[in-house]
Formats: sequence, C-alpha cells, structure tokens
Amino acid sequence: MHPQQESAGDRATRVYRQPPLRLNCAQAVAHALASDETATAVAATEHAGHGGGKAPGNECGALYAACQVAARNGNDAERIRARFAAQYGATTCHDLRAKRIPCVDCVRTAADLLDDTRPTAPAEKR
Repeated sequence: MHPQQESAGDRATRVYRQPPLRLNCAQAVAHALASDETATAVAATEHAGHGGGKAPGNECGALYAACQVAARNGNDAERIRARFAAQYGATTCHDLRAKRIPCVDCVRTAADLLDDTRPTAPAEKR
C-alpha cells in the first residue's frame, strides 16, 4: 500500500503505543490527521492526558480526540460520536473495556470516522 493510500486508522494504529513515539489513544488519533510535524507535536502535547480513560467525562480518549479535532476544524463532532456509539454501543472507556473492545480498535475507528467527516479536497492537478 502506498503512503497516500494508507487510511487514517492505519496511521493512528501504527503509532499507538509503538516506538519511537509511544502515543496514547487520543494522541494517536490526533497525530493521524496532523498536517505536519508542528501539528503532530501540538497534538501530542494537547492530548497527553486524555488516554487510558482520562478524557473528560471518562469518554474514550480516541473518540474524544477525534471530536475535538473535528470541532476545531468546523466538522461534525456529534456525527463522529453517534457513529462510534452505534458501532460499539458505548462511548466511555469503562464501558468499552467492559465489552472487551480493544483500544486499538477504538483508535482505528475514531481516526477513520474523523477522516470521513473532513470535506473532500479537490483532486490535485497532475
């Protein structure tokens, strides 16, 4: 698979808890859609305390980050939250863990849902 064909979920799971970055779930989702190294560093700092069930309202950190990035970019955060809830039947870390849904699945799903809500860019001229 070529890098430009790699999904947001693939990019997020590639860095989730993996060296050298070892990002938490929230950081991994924000990282997956960061536009450059500066945005990646900001995402890592901004979401450092949102992994492992520590996002506000005990929301899944991956979902929280996806919704924060979407809202900041004028996209539909509630649509992401609703689709995530429909897929897993829960949005809090505690409930997702009780259902034995692996965190890496939540990371992949949240990143892909975030990517799906972004407006489609016009095709590049060749």
